[in-house]
Amino acid sequence: IKHLSLPLPITVIVFFRMLISLIVLFPWIMRDRFASVATTRLGLHTLRSVVGFIALMCLVYSLSNLDLADAVSLSFTTPLWMIGTAAVLLGEGSGPRRWLATVVGFGGVLIIVRPGMDPDPAMLAGLASAFLGSISLSWVKKLMVTDTALTITFYFSFIGTLISAIPAMAYWVQPTLTEFLLLIATGMFAVAGLMCAAKAYSLADATVVSPVDFTRLPIAAVI
Repeated sequence: IKHLSLPLPITVIVFFRMLISLIVLFPWIMRDRFASVATTRLGLHTLRSVVGFIALMCLVYSLSNLDLADAVSLSFTTPLWMIGTAAVLLGEGSGPRRWLATVVGFGGVLIIVRPGMDPDPAMLAGLASAFLGSISLSWVKKLMVTDTALTITFYFSFIGTLISAIPAMAYWVQPTLTEFLLLIATGMFAVAGLMCAAKAYSLADATVVSPVDFTRLPIAAVI
C-alpha cells in the first residue's frame, strides 16, 4: 500500500483492496450457494463495515504521507484504544495492569505525534484509523457470537466495495500491469488477515488478542 500510494490515489487502492478480497472469497461462498453468508445481523454488519472502511481510508492516507515507521507505530495504538472500546461496547473488564499499559502507551503516542508542535494531519489520520479500528474489532467480537469469520469478512468486503466504488471512479487512475498485480496481492493478504483476526477474536477476549498485533513491528522490520 505504501508503494502503491505513490502512483495511485488512495481511493483506487482501497477500492481494489475491497474488490479483490470479495473475488477471493467467492469460491467459498458459491460452494454452499451463499448459505455461509446468511445472517440475521445485517445492520451491525453494515455499521461495522462503514466504520472499518473509514478506518482503512485513514490508514492508507497515513501510510501514503508518513514514514512507514511512524505510520506503523500509530497503527499500534489500536490495542490501547481497545481497552476503552471493549469496556464500553463489550462490557469486558480490564485490570489495573492493562490500564497502566494504556497510559504508558499513549505517552509513546504523544512523543510520535508531538501535539504541541503542529502535528501532521496524516498522524491524526493514523490515530483516527486506530481508534475506529478498535470499534470495528469490538463489533467483530460481537458478530462472532452468531456469525462465522467468512460471513464477517464477506460483508466487510462487499459493503466496502460498494462504498469505495464512487470515490474511486471520481479519482480514477488506470493501474499498470505491475500495479494491478500488487493490488491483487494486497486484497489476498487482506482476506487472510481478516479471517485470522476474526477467528482469533472468537477464541479470546479482545483485550487479550489485540496486543498480539504488536508482532507486526519486528515482521515489518524484516520485510
